[in-house]
Amino acid sequence: MHARPFVPILFAIVLCSCSRDRSAEIDKHLSNLHSDDAVTRRNAVLALGNMGADAVQAVPALARMLNDRNDDIRVTVCQVLGKIGPSAAPALKALENAKKSDPDDRVKEAAAAAIQKIRKG
Repeated sequence: MHARPFVPILFAIVLCSCSRDRSAEIDKHLSNLHSDDAVTRRNAVLALGNMGADAVQAVPALARMLNDRNDDIRVTVCQVLGKIGPSAAPALKALENAKKSDPDDRVKEAAAAAIQKIRKG
C-alpha cells in the first residue's frame, strides 16, 4: 500500500487536466487555421508545430493547409509536418503533390524535406 494514497490520485487528476487543456489548445489552433488573417493562420500552424507529436490530430487539417493561398504559410506547414515526423504520414500524399506542383519553389523544397523527415523517422 502506498504511504500517501492521495499522491497517485492527485497525479492522475493533474494528467487528466493537462490533457484537456492540451486538447482545448489544439482545438483553438485548428479553428484559427480558418482565419481570414494570414498571420493568425501562420501562428496557428507554428503553435501546432511546437506541440510536436501531441499535434498528431491536426495532421489532416495541416495537410489541407498545403492549399493555402499564402506561400509562406505553405512553407511553414511543410516544416511543421516534418517536425511532427512519422506521425504525419497521413499527409504524405498532400506533400508529394506540393513537391510536384506547387508554384513556389520554396514550398517544393520544404515539401521534399518534410517527406524525407516523415519517412526517416
